[in-house]
Parts: sequence; C-alpha cells; structure tokens
Amino acid sequence: MTRDPDSDDRSAGQPVPLEARSSRVSVAGPVAPSKRILTLDVLRGVALLGILIVNTAVFFAPLSWMMIADSVWTDGADRVASFAMSWLAHGKFYTLFSMLFGLGMWLQLRRAMERAAAPAPPWEPPGEVGYASVAASGGSGAFVWLYVRRLGVLLAIGLAHGLLLWFGDILATYAVCGVALLVLRFAPDRWLLVIGAGLLLLSLLPTAAFTLLALLTGGMGDAMEAFRQAGESELAAYRSASLGVIQQQRLRDWMLTSTYMLFVTPTVLAMFSLGLVIGRRRLIEDAAKHLRLWRMLALIGLPVGLLFNFGHAMLTSMVELTPTSLVGHVLLTIGAPLLMLGYVACVVLLMQVGTVRRLAAPIAAAGRMALSNYLLQSVVCTTLSYGYGLGLMGHLGPAQWMGVALLLFAIQCPLSMLWLRFFRFGPAEWLWRTLTYGRIQPLLRPAEAV
Repeated sequence: MTRDPDSDDRSAGQPVPLEARSSRVSVAGPVAPSKRILTLDVLRGVALLGILIVNTAVFFAPLSWMMIADSVWTDGADRVASFAMSWLAHGKFYTLFSMLFGLGMWLQLRRAMERAAAPAPPWEPPGEVGYASVAASGGSGAFVWLYVRRLGVLLAIGLAHGLLLWFGDILATYAVCGVALLVLRFAPDRWLLVIGAGLLLLSLLPTAAFTLLALLTGGMGDAMEAFRQAGESELAAYRSASLGVIQQQRLRDWMLTSTYMLFVTPTVLAMFSLGLVIGRRRLIEDAAKHLRLWRMLALIGLPVGLLFNFGHAMLTSMVELTPTSLVGHVLLTIGAPLLMLGYVACVVLLMQVGTVRRLAAPIAAAGRMALSNYLLQSVVCTTLSYGYGLGLMGHLGPAQWMGVALLLFAIQCPLSMLWLRFFRFGPAEWLWRTLTYGRIQPLLRPAEAV
C-alpha cells in the first residue's frame, strides 16, 4: 500500500510526533502542479528542443553518415546548419537533461524527508544532508525502494523505445546510471564537484586510446569508404516497406549506440553530481538569492563555452583520429558543460522577468510532459523517415532537419498546454507514475481546475 499522492498533505514540512511517524507507510508521491518550479519546467522544455535538433542527424540520415558528414553534406546551407548543430547543440542538451535528472532526484528525496519531518542532526553542516539526516527522516528505506522501482520502470520504457521504435534512446542509460544517485546523495557538495570533474576527465580516455591506436596502426585506412557503404546499407533497410528488415537494422544500430552510451556514462554521472549540488543549494528554486552567481555563469559560460565549442567544431573529425581531433574532443569535454551552464544561466535570469515567465508558459508545458514529448518526437520522426511512413531518410539535409525540429517543437508546445488543461500528467508520465506506485494514478484534472 502507498500513500495517496494526490491527497492534501497539510502536514508536509511540519514536525510530526514520533508516534505518528511509525504509522506512515510512504513518504513519496508526485508533486502537485501548484508546487512545480516553473524555471525547471522551462529548462526541460529547452533541453527537449535541443535534443530533438541533435537527434535529427540520426532520425533522417544513416548512423554511419555521422562519421563522414563533411563529405556527405556539400550544400552551403547544409554545411552551415551542420556546423551550427556541432557548435551550439552537440553535447549541450543531454548534459542539461542529465543535470536536471540529478536535481530532480534531490527534490524527490527532500520531499520525502519533509513528509517524514525529522530535523537534521546538529552535527551536519547546513545545506548538507548526509546519511544521518536521511536515516533519521524515517523514510530512507521507503524512498530508496520507490526510487529503484521508478528507475526500473524507466529502464523498461527506455528498452521498449530503443528496441521497438528508435535505436538512439537515452532513457535506459539514465535509468542504469540513476542507481549511482542513491550513493551520491550522501556525499558532501565539495566531493560531488570533485567526483564530477574526475568523471569528465575520465570521459576523455576512450577517445585518447582510439587516437593512440590509430596513430600506432597508421591511421583509419579505408574507413571513409567503409562508412559510406554502411550508410548505403542502412538507407536501403530503413527505406524498406518491410517491418522485419527495419527491425533487424534497428537492432544492429541499437547495439552500436548502446556501446557508445558506455562512453558518455562518465559525463552523465558528472552532470548528475552537478544537479545534486544545484538542487541542494536551491540555486534555481531560490534564484533571486543567487543572481550574482547566475550572472557570473552567464558571463563566463557563454563566451568561454562558445569559444571552446567553436574550436571543437572546427578541429574534430570522427574518422580522422589525430592529435588535432583529440584537442577538439578536449575542448568539447570542457566547453559543452560550460556552454550548457551558460544556457541555464540565461534562462534563469530571463525567468526573473514577469513578461518572460508568461511567454515561456508553452515551453514549460512541453517540459512538464518531457517524457511524453520525447517519445512523441521519435514516433513522428521515424514515421517521416522510415519506409512504413514517408521514407524521407537520406532525402533531407541538416538545414531541413533543423526546420523539421523547430516545427515539431512549435506544435508540441501548444498541444502540451491543451493536454494539461484537462489532464494531470502526460500519458507517458502517467504510465511511469502508475507503474512506480503500483496503483492507477488519477489522470483527469478536477472539473473546477480545468
């Protein structure tokens, strides 16, 4: 049995008598819409758009073409769009989603502790919630079990998405890496930042190793032609009207991208750590108290991040693994999180303006339904691209991909607002919550709230 997450918990955040604590069987539940943090929803919406723009490269073109993009896209507009995506989007938005994932976990843990209403032990530093205070909350075991179930459901959704719809899924990666959050939540902020920096450095090792191997073996040889031939094979499969042929190619690409996800895991975990710190310090919740920090991040993150990522876009080649391309990857490893934080700082600062907050409502609505909209993007784009739909794979270039992404997101924003007028959650969020809590969650909003 679980607590009714939609009940009016008027005791949340208030001291609870010791005898009453033992009777509580759960300390977790979905957050009420009125308690949502608007800036976080806007950031989720921004991340949703950014990830869509990046993902179009493998929605509308063979995976192998990513390795030889410079030789495939020769049109001027396509070259400009491809460069812009590499410079401004590549590596910036999955890191943003990762940071928000870590922050979201902290908000869930904090709500669990508030519902248990146990004070932090006096020996713990302010703002640092460690093992003692979590254990004292009376809800640590319940929270851990619920969070593991939450990750398990996300893993199932991610596997279904990747194996049956689109091979580029990242949900399963978040679900597996999310287990680490249950350990990291005990670490002090300074250690989380040190761990995050170390993980970012660790993420460079695979590229450095492959570059060294390429230098020792005399380069990549005929890799360019091999990628071109592989791309032609992928094109033929995805343009096929046979669901069986498409599924076989999807499974091959899923296995390949799953291997790639192992290489981005250190970066994902680093951003999880950063999200925990931002959540603990209430840097977004209480942004008005931290405007000096956000201004500094905007002034540093944007120009330095843009410069480093420009260098990455200019120097990096996926095929020609050379010391020069390795420098490009180093610039990306440092520059992508910096530029991501610059983007976040700009959003946070803009959201202090009332007019901007009102104008950002459609983006926030899309962010509230981030999971549903992420899956919907795969449904729409694969239908446009694959043979069972319009079969556009290989017929559109980067400039057109970007147009499709912007148009699709522009449609998702008002649709999300319309959906949330009548329903509490997006359909995928509702399924996630229902399976997590083990009971059907109410989906319709009360009539008086519509």
